Amino acid sequence: MEPGDQPRAYAQFVTDDQATTQADPSELASLSCSFCGKPRAQVAALFAGPGITDPSTGAAIGPVYICNECITICAEMLAEQPPSSPPEPYH
Repeated sequence: MEPGDQPRAYAQFVTDDQATTQADPSELASLSCSFCGKPRAQVAALFAGPGITDPSTGAAIGPVYICNECITICAEMLAEQPPSSPPEPYH
């Protein structure tokens, strides 16, 4: 990635529209934030990230989710303590 390039987006907004989510419609109600644990029905927005792999077994665990409230908390934390040097690019 070159300086000024935008990172590739991996998140996907979770909606009731089956075409815009990887989850089965019957599973939508059971989705929850992987950070705070709140169910989808208790937050304004939920975003699905890429699936993760268990480092000890190599098994796929599935997508992770983050809600709008946790995103706000993360943004506030980043704003309070900006990094002193740019992080290494994620590959």
